[in-house]
Amino acid sequence: MTTPSVHCEARLKGIAKRHDRGGDWAQITLQVMPQDLPDELWQAPLGTIFMVAFARVGNDGVAVKQEVAKPKAKAAFHTLARSQQAGILCNDVTFQKWVGGKGGQSFFYPENPDGARQFVLAACMVNSRRELDVSGEAGLLWDVLLAQFETATGRTTEARG
Repeated sequence: MTTPSVHCEARLKGIAKRHDRGGDWAQITLQVMPQDLPDELWQAPLGTIFMVAFARVGNDGVAVKQEVAKPKAKAAFHTLARSQQAGILCNDVTFQKWVGGKGGQSFFYPENPDGARQFVLAACMVNSRRELDVSGEAGLLWDVLLAQFETATGRTTEARG
């Protein structure tokens, strides 16, 4: 059964808000002038469900234009700090598998984020990925490691400027 839609515009003023402790539901009480609602809404039985759209209105009664947040453009991988690059790649399955395959050199590194992190720390001789940003030697070791990974997997990113 399809109910015909009714379009109306009304000024509503919020006068009360209530929600349960678990956050499963909320009740908002709105005040509306009777002349602002069509008869179909006033005559509907209690418990009737309506879909409502809201727009914020200024004191002058004119709708307030709301700014829509624009999604941030992702920074190119090669422009990120080395610590960010390492963090991203340690969560990358391809990098984890590449790291796991390198285990035969001296140690076994599990093919998971923690194994990849351990490998990066050992290969770059640091205690934290943050050191990749401040230690010139560690940064160069990361750049070499990244180049080896890209060559081995066929991935490429633009060279560091």
